[in-house]
Amino acid sequence: MSLISGFQNIISTAFAPDAVRQLDNQHFLHWITREAKKTARNKPFYNIAEHIPELPELVAADRPMDGCWHKSFRIFTIENLGAKTFDIEKLKQVLEPKQQGYQTTTNVINYLASHDRSHLLAEASFRDIDREAVFKRAQ
Repeated sequence: MSLISGFQNIISTAFAPDAVRQLDNQHFLHWITREAKKTARNKPFYNIAEHIPELPELVAADRPMDGCWHKSFRIFTIENLGAKTFDIEKLKQVLEPKQQGYQTTTNVINYLASHDRSHLLAEASFRDIDREAVFKRAQ
């Protein structure tokens, strides 16, 4: 295992889900990011924070992390794809993270499923849909 892989393991798996919030130590995050990028030398290195609720202040050019998981995108998508609601202003916010306090769109990782969450068809808002039809359409 390379040193970079080791750093990625430390940040992403050694701590419980929502690791960055639990650490609550920006000095350590700055240090470990600096060390990882130093070790990576000229190779690209993008540090992703898992902090629920989202904390845009963690990610920016002068902050310890490069990006974070964009949970509000997932929540909005589930609520709206399930046809329960539709809010055009919330859509604008999740598609333009600057409206949520992020510096750039590259500061967020939009996702719908993860190892911590159920897949879309398992969500409560999707329980009434015809799963067979959805599967056929997805093919």
